[in-house]
This record gives sequence, C-alpha cells and structure tokens, in this order.
Amino acid sequence: MDAFLFSFNAIFPIFLVMTLGYFLKHIGVISEAFIAIGTKLTFTVAIPCLVFSNIIGASIDETFDLNLALFAVIATSITFILLRVTVPRFIKEAPQWSAYIQGAFRSNYLILGFALLNSIGGPAALAKGAMLFVFMGPLYNVLSVLVLAEAQKENADHHILRSIYTNPVIISTTLAIILALFRVQLPTALGAPIDMLGEMALPLSLLTLGGTISFKHGYTKISQVVSASLIKVLIIPLLLIPISYLLGFRSTDIIICLVLFASPAAISCFPMAYQMGADHRLSGMIVAFTNTFALLTLFLFVYVLRVLAVI
Repeated sequence: MDAFLFSFNAIFPIFLVMTLGYFLKHIGVISEAFIAIGTKLTFTVAIPCLVFSNIIGASIDETFDLNLALFAVIATSITFILLRVTVPRFIKEAPQWSAYIQGAFRSNYLILGFALLNSIGGPAALAKGAMLFVFMGPLYNVLSVLVLAEAQKENADHHILRSIYTNPVIISTTLAIILALFRVQLPTALGAPIDMLGEMALPLSLLTLGGTISFKHGYTKISQVVSASLIKVLIIPLLLIPISYLLGFRSTDIIICLVLFASPAAISCFPMAYQMGADHRLSGMIVAFTNTFALLTLFLFVYVLRVLAVI
C-alpha cells in the first residue's frame, strides 16, 4: 500500500495539472495565445531560473556524475541509431520516418521531466537532473535536427549550433555551474526574484503542456502513432532502466534514468518537425498519445521500483 500511495502521490498531481490545462483550453479559459506566451515564458525565464536556483545552491561534487552522464548519452545515442536503422525499413517516406524517430526517442525531459524529478526525488534529484541536461539538451537537439534534416535538403549545421548556444536552460545551467564552482553567493535582492520566477516554472509548464495536447489532427496512420508511442513510454524504459540498475545506479540516479527514458515525447517535436519539413501531424499525435499513455506507464514504473525498494 505504501508503494501505491507513493506512486500515486508522485504521478497523479502532475497529470491532474496537465488535465486542468487541457480542460481550461477546451472551455476557452486559456487561449492559443496564452499557451504560446506561457510556453515561451517557461522556456526562456521560468525553467532557467528554476535550474539556476537548484544548481547554485547544490554541491557540484554531489550533482555532477560523469558515469550517469556517459550512460545517458550512450544509451540515448544507441537508441537513436537503432531506430534510424530499423524504422525506414517499415516506413518508406522520409518525412514520416524522421518524425517517427524523433517522437520515439526524444523525451520531454525539460518540462514534464523536471516536474517528475521534483515530485519523486525532491530538490536533490532535480539539481542532479538539471546538471545532466547540460549533456542531454545539446544531444537531443543535434540528433533531432540530424534526423529531421533527412526530410528535406537544407543544411542543418547552423540550426544545430544556434539551438545549442542560444538555449536559455543551457546558458543558465552553465552560469550556475561556474558560480557554484567559485562558491559565489548571490545577494538576497538578486537571489529571491530568481527563486520566485523559478517557482512558477512547474505549474505554468504543466498547464501549457496540457493545453497543447490535441487529438483532433485527423491522422489516419494510427499504427505509426501507437507503435512510436509504445516505444517511447514502454519499450525503451523497459530495456534501459534494468540496464541502469545492473550498471550500479541506485536511488536518485535510477529516478533520473526513469524520468529520462520513460517521459513522453517532447512538445518541441511538433514545431521542429513542422519547421524542417517532416510529418508534423504525426509528431503532434505522438506527443498527444505518449502524454496520455505515460499517465499509466509512469505510475507502473514508479510502483514497481518502489515495491522492489529501488527508489
């Protein structure tokens, strides 16, 4: 019963806020304009402040784990390569298989992932997970642009570099690491506003995330949507979480691996697919379905790991 309550209390509040965002959007309380502005505010201000606050107040020795970073990068890269090799054998059109692959490997680690880390593992897991984003953020961007570029002829090199050096979360993480290394303490007059802005990151991001979910694309290739969604939220974590345990990762590290590998597809899959000429309708449906499936799969993963006393 303890495991059930732990899993329920960790997962249900997050998806309840997302459901509220979905409901408010569909009754007209929040609009597309609000979602667009709220999402931009989340990415450019709130989450960077949240990440900055958690890292600058933590010990770098405790939050930076090279072994975890190497495992996350290698596991994600191998997953991407396997998908790139196998998926085009079954889906012949490049715009479709490129969108399929991105939706099947790219986690919503930044928005929903941070909320899950905070809910399941607390501030310590959030700080360590934010440190990992220094590696995973650029990796997701590079791999996504590489595969989506195959849907069209445009050279993607400039897009990759620009997406990395202009990413507000990577900038804030890097700055926080530098200040933490030199043990710089911000004055309250500066630190308090940053903390306040960071506190709005999770509720705002979940509301806007819920508002973006839609099942009204009229997409006919439902088998592609379902299979990509199951790969993302079920098959990949079923393979990689046991491997992470066998490699010696425990407690907070397992929570980070769970969130990294079992989170639904990133919301950014849709606009990136649209911008780069891939099948954006397929991307949108994968995002919607993975966020729906993840309500059950994340609960089950947390429950099993709790029963086994892994987390």
